[in-house]
Amino acid sequence: RLKKIAVLGIVCTIVFGDTAYAGEKYKPEDAIDYAKKYWDEYNAAYPKYSSDCTNFVSQCVCAGGIEKKNVPGSKINVLNIGKTYKTKSYWGCKYYRNKIGNLTINEGWVGTSTWTVVDMADGGDAYGFQDYMMNVKKKEVSIFKCTDKNIEKIIKQAKEGDILQYKYNDEKRFTHSYFIGSKRINAHLVGRPTDLFLYAHTSDRGGKATKDTVRKLRANRIFDDNVTLALISMGD
Repeated sequence: RLKKIAVLGIVCTIVFGDTAYAGEKYKPEDAIDYAKKYWDEYNAAYPKYSSDCTNFVSQCVCAGGIEKKNVPGSKINVLNIGKTYKTKSYWGCKYYRNKIGNLTINEGWVGTSTWTVVDMADGGDAYGFQDYMMNVKKKEVSIFKCTDKNIEKIIKQAKEGDILQYKYNDEKRFTHSYFIGSKRINAHLVGRPTDLFLYAHTSDRGGKATKDTVRKLRANRIFDDNVTLALISMGD
C-alpha cells in the first residue's frame, strides 16, 4: 500500500506492509564497486543504449543484489527483439534467440521498460525503473523540489547505493538517473555527510574519479530551481 504526503516542499512516498522479495539482500558496497568499474568502461555483458542512464543504474543495483526477473522466452517473439519490452511484472535485460527447430529466425537484446526507462507516465500500461522499484520491490521514493534547503536534506537522507532521478518541474515524468556512490564526510563534523558522489551513463559521471557530486551539479546549475529530484532508497 502506498501513501503520498506533502511536507515542507517534499512529497514523500511511504511504503507500508511487508517488502517484496523478502530473501533479497542489497549490498551497496557491491553496487558501488560495479559503478566505479563501469561508469566509463561499458560492460560488454549488456547492450549500450543511446540513452543509457537507467540501463546503467539497473546494472549497478543488480550487482548489489536486487534480483532480476527476466521476461520468459515464451513471451518473446520476433517483434520484441531489439526493442523495449513494456511491462509492470518483469525487470531485466537479456539476449534472446527466436528459433524454428534448430534454425534461428532472429536474435538480440530485450530490455524491459522497468530496466531501461527512468519513469513512465502515470496511468500507462507499463512501469519504468522508479515505478517498479516503488510498486513491486517496495522501495521508498522521496520527491524534492530542488532548493538549497532540500539539497541538504537529500545529502543527509541518502545512503550509499541509492538512486537519484531528475526532471524539470514542468515535465510529467523523470528523465535521467544517477547512482549514488560513496558519501563525502567532513572529518571535523564526526561522520556528518557533506556531499554525495554520483555515477552515471549518458553524460558519463565517475563519482570520485571525476569529482561529480550533488553540490557540484547544484553549483553548475544542473540541479537548479527548475528541477525536481527523486531519491529511491534501495536498502531494506
